[in-house]
Amino acid sequence: MDTRTAVATIAALLLSTLAACGNDGPDKTTILPLRTTSPAPMPSPVHDFEDCQALLDRAYQADDVRDVSGEPECEALTAAEYREAVAAVLTEHKDEILAYEPTHTDKAVWDVAWEAIGPAQRKRICREIEATGAEAVGVDLADGSAGRGENEGIAQAEYYENEKC
Repeated sequence: MDTRTAVATIAALLLSTLAACGNDGPDKTTILPLRTTSPAPMPSPVHDFEDCQALLDRAYQADDVRDVSGEPECEALTAAEYREAVAAVLTEHKDEILAYEPTHTDKAVWDVAWEAIGPAQRKRICREIEATGAEAVGVDLADGSAGRGENEGIAQAEYYENEKC
């Protein structure tokens, strides 16, 4: 036997002896393959309609109304489901959306407008409010003013009724 064969035989015997006498743990002689792929991604949380609706509601409450269809909570919804979630949030808040509370600035602007018209026009507005009601006059005020909602016009007419007429 030549030297190389003897060394190889001794090494093989030594390794097999170590493997047989080793602890109960994993075999130290086993060579693990190198990982060639990245670890599996963590599964993303599963979101549903209620999660998307909750996100939309939080955005509404924070006065951060925007399209959140690309957010994780909403991205699994179809376009129809997303529209349904938006409609549900708007329906939940419809009373506060429709309620219009005039600000001090609104009242100051309305006072300036009132003072800018002549006494005959003021009397006509007061007679119209008395005859048809503040709501009807408010709708007319809103129709004649670009960018104003009906509720703002009604609030203005009610203000005139209570404060000016």
